[in-house]
Amino acid sequence: MSLATKKKQSSIFKKNLQGYLIPLIISSLIFTGVTIVFTRGIVENQVLKGFEQTLEANLQVAANEIEREYIEEAEKGNQEAYQKLLSQLNDLKAQTNVENVYVLGKAGDDGHIIALSETEENGSEYPFTEEMNRALAGEKLFSEIYEDEFGTHKSIFVHVDGTQAILGIDMDASFIKELYAQIIYVLVGLILIVLLLGSLIAYWMSKRISKPIVALAKYVEPLAEGDFTSETLKVTSNDEIGALTANVNKMVTQLKDLIGEVSINSEQVAATSQQLYSSTEQTSSSIMMINDSIQEVASGTNEQTNAIEEISGAVEKIAHHLEDMTGKIKEVTNAATGTAEISEEGSNVVGKAIKQMQIINTNVSESADVIKYLHESSNQINEIVTLITNIAGQTNLLALNASIEAARAGEHGKGFSVVAEEVRKLAEESASAANQISEKIVFIQDQSIKAVETMSKGYEAVQTGIMTVDEAGSSFENIRKSVHIVANQISAMEEKVVEMNESGSKIATSLDNLSESSSEFSGHAQNVSAASEEQTAVMEEMVSATNTLSQMAESLQTIVNKFKL
Repeated sequence: MSLATKKKQSSIFKKNLQGYLIPLIISSLIFTGVTIVFTRGIVENQVLKGFEQTLEANLQVAANEIEREYIEEAEKGNQEAYQKLLSQLNDLKAQTNVENVYVLGKAGDDGHIIALSETEENGSEYPFTEEMNRALAGEKLFSEIYEDEFGTHKSIFVHVDGTQAILGIDMDASFIKELYAQIIYVLVGLILIVLLLGSLIAYWMSKRISKPIVALAKYVEPLAEGDFTSETLKVTSNDEIGALTANVNKMVTQLKDLIGEVSINSEQVAATSQQLYSSTEQTSSSIMMINDSIQEVASGTNEQTNAIEEISGAVEKIAHHLEDMTGKIKEVTNAATGTAEISEEGSNVVGKAIKQMQIINTNVSESADVIKYLHESSNQINEIVTLITNIAGQTNLLALNASIEAARAGEHGKGFSVVAEEVRKLAEESASAANQISEKIVFIQDQSIKAVETMSKGYEAVQTGIMTVDEAGSSFENIRKSVHIVANQISAMEEKVVEMNESGSKIATSLDNLSESSSEFSGHAQNVSAASEEQTAVMEEMVSATNTLSQMAESLQTIVNKFKL
């Protein structure tokens, strides 16, 4: 295996291996980070919360069992109270399985120990932390997890009512750090296992991919030395490497055929060299003319390419403007559609208003007719009241005459006199009632006349309102029709703009292709021009070269014989 083949094999293998390992490592790191954050959240929300609940429960037990009087007396220096308080703290420590149970006091800015479980540090100075000061103010507070020379702890503090002291409990929190460490160890172990398995799989996949390429490189090595006697490679897969192997086999077969043909044709070259000499001079002059024409074509092609590029830029700008116009037209179409809907709703509302005004008009007309009928009825009643008044007057006069006749009759007319008096009173009351009714009827007639006038004005106002609403309805209908026409026109315009935009895109694509083709053609023309210039020089040399062509044909035959077919 040559050095180049070894380098290719190494490069392909390494690239494949890196292509598998790098994403695997990145995914593993991301998974580790996410898992650590998720696990930390679980520990803080579940484990740490349960730990704080245990602390709080132990503190509640301690607060219920410790006597406040012992704290007050121990603060004053009473040793007996201090010993009782210390005994309670020691019992609580043994009962709740905590690290420390203590009572701290504060005088001014100085803190001190009142009692600490399993120690004799009564009165020792102890600086208050922020949590302790806040607990002294009445809050129940947890400290953060902290470390000191005795280990890792978490504390809780609560104020002792009626004193300048706080009750505190410390519990061992080292298991939380150990839990974090165990999680990290497990994650690191899992990641290492995943990386190891992934590396093995990546190595196997890279080896599998690079193996056929290495075999192909070995097969090509003797071909480079001219040895075509090797058997063709066996195609073992249907992927790109299999296609490459099949194409190499095809190329080798074609090369064999080509070399065989070259060997045959080299013999004919010597025979045709003499004929070539005679045509060389004519070819040289023709090539010079072609060279001049190609230079002119190349110059014109460059100008055409520049013009096409300018046109392409203009078409792209037009396409962008058409896209913007399409968006604006869509906005106008939506607005027109919304306006049409609103105008149609307004037309419907106006129609309802017209119907309502017509109902009001009918009601006003009917009310006016009723009031007129009432006015006429009141006139008839007034006539009847007048008749009653006249009858009452006549009755009163008859009663007076009857009284006079009864007085003349003496004792025989007393009974009739009483009846006549009652008839007279009844006539007076009837006349009085008729007068009151007449007054009421006059008032009703005045009011009915005013009501008729008001209803007439209302009827006229309703008629005016109906006409106004009719005009508004006609206006809304005209607006609706106009908006529909505008919306249809805008939709048609939008379709045309979209078609123009699509046509502009096709034109831009065609111009780009034409520009590329023109550029390629210009390059080819320049290359052909340069080649023709070289060909002119070659033609000038070909006259002398044809003399040696036979010798070259012999040399070619010698070279072809080196290939092993």
